[in-house]
Amino acid sequence: MVTRTNRSVLGIGITVLLLVTAGCMGLATGDPDPEEIASEIETRHENIDSVEGVQVTEVETDGETVRTTTEMVEVPGEVSKRVITESTGEQMGTEGFATITKDGVTRTYDPEANTVTEFEHDSEMAGGIAGNAMDADHIERILNDSNVSYEGTDTVADRDVHVIRIDSDEGQPTSAVTAYVDQEFWYPLRTETTFESPDGESTTTVSYFERVEFNGDVNAADVTLDVPEDATVEEFEGPDTREFDLAAAVREAAPFAIGDPDLGEAYQFERGNAIAMDGHVSYTLTYESTDSTIRYTVSNQSDYELDGETVDLNGTEGYLTEYGESRTVLWEHNDLRQTIGGDADRDVIVEAATAVVDE
Repeated sequence: MVTRTNRSVLGIGITVLLLVTAGCMGLATGDPDPEEIASEIETRHENIDSVEGVQVTEVETDGETVRTTTEMVEVPGEVSKRVITESTGEQMGTEGFATITKDGVTRTYDPEANTVTEFEHDSEMAGGIAGNAMDADHIERILNDSNVSYEGTDTVADRDVHVIRIDSDEGQPTSAVTAYVDQEFWYPLRTETTFESPDGESTTTVSYFERVEFNGDVNAADVTLDVPEDATVEEFEGPDTREFDLAAAVREAAPFAIGDPDLGEAYQFERGNAIAMDGHVSYTLTYESTDSTIRYTVSNQSDYELDGETVDLNGTEGYLTEYGESRTVLWEHNDLRQTIGGDADRDVIVEAATAVVDE
């Protein structure tokens, strides 16, 4: 099972991979135009018919390192399969844990429980690096918020790579990434990522291929999830979701009080939604102006630590985190976790949080 912290790191790491390739292409061609970069990346990845390999991931936190070895195979847009062959911890899964996505269904096998869990999803498999789509706006935003430098060439898994350094010291958490990107396909073969939280906790993740092959003899139809005949099959129970057209409807439906961030005439309510799963519920109101979006969420889930820069919300302690153009204020009141965040200015976000606290 992946902990919340590792989910966050992985999520940011995928975003960084987008930047890695975008930055590398721009530095190598001398053309930083985001639309040109996105077009070039798409062209390169269209040349990948399949990827097979053995990938090692090492996560170090507080002096303790967890090492996981995974066999993977992917036919872009058709099937992706990963099987853990060695693991020194449970953060990424135990030995034998397998995941396959194919034909609109993701299936995982947990050898300890001898259980197969199935999850159907409506959308097609995403494209792009590590299964993530990208667009020029996203690339441009990340490029503007980070320092990207070209560090030369090297080899990983007997393949030539470009080495790129990405430093982001704007907001929290800070991050430093060194990426080794395949010269032919612009596919990341090694990444070294360090994140430092506001409280000084540092997490370093190193992920690299010991062996990799592009465009080998892979038939998507032959890639299957091999499990024992007596394995129990369960359907994944996803969250219950609801959507709302009016802010008043969100407040009426919620089992707890939802405040008003008092954003003035500059922001208009756009939509609301609710998510319920495993006894946890959260309600979100989304507001938009001409150039920014702010989301206000109230949840009864408070089983993870608050961290970030401490801010005073008129007597209530809040925690501010920033990443690129996005900033979020978190605080707790009456066993409820509340957050206000978006790509608005820092002062706007803090004032909106203070307005809710003052009600």
